[in-house]
Amino acid sequence: MTISESYPDDFVLRCILVHGGAFRAKHAFNLESPKNRYFIILNRSPDEDDELLIATTTTQEAKRRKHRFHAVIVAIDPAEYDSIDKRCVIDCDSIVRWRKTDLCAKVARREVQPLPPVPATVMARIRAAVTSARTLNPHEKNLILGSDQ
Repeated sequence: MTISESYPDDFVLRCILVHGGAFRAKHAFNLESPKNRYFIILNRSPDEDDELLIATTTTQEAKRRKHRFHAVIVAIDPAEYDSIDKRCVIDCDSIVRWRKTDLCAKVARREVQPLPPVPATVMARIRAAVTSARTLNPHEKNLILGSDQ
């Protein structure tokens, strides 16, 4: 039994809906088949926002670095966040946008495995990369950075 199966939905959401809140869930991008992915909540105040900006991780670091501006890529090692099992990167030009109601529905269907929040040191690097992201509009950057801009 996972934590998401043994705790009430509101408790799981309180664990996830924080800046740096993390979870695993099956998700498919474009024409890929669904697979378990790591997700990180980027919003500064996700409990207050209806739109969630969520980073996903990939182990395809070389591919991302080849095709993206280096400043938008953030590497994370298991030594700094032990909820991941191998080195991965976040591409801040490939942020997922979900309505909070969609995440709540996933939690209700027990499709989400909450993880401990991402360390503040990693979130600081992600916020720095967000400032260079070309695909985020000013409103979205404000949701992530708040008054730190």
